[in-house]
Amino acid sequence: MGIDRSLFVETPADELLCAICREVFDDPVQTKDCDHYYCRNCITPWVATHGTCPVDRQPVAMESLCPASRIIREMLGRQLVVC
Repeated sequence: MGIDRSLFVETPADELLCAICREVFDDPVQTKDCDHYYCRNCITPWVATHGTCPVDRQPVAMESLCPASRIIREMLGRQLVVC
């Protein structure tokens, strides 16, 4: 599951939210064919059960998941958290 949005100083952009848990990405991965992003712990059981992308229902295989793009990782790294 993702990182609770309330832990951030500012509300994170929608592009940083997992479409499954609706929280900020934790260990984000993307689908190679349709370029959607998810938390690894959210998409793994989904793909194992459904074999599709939750957003557009395109076929997705476990081996087609790859680490999120550098831009997404950098955007996540710039988010300030509440201490």
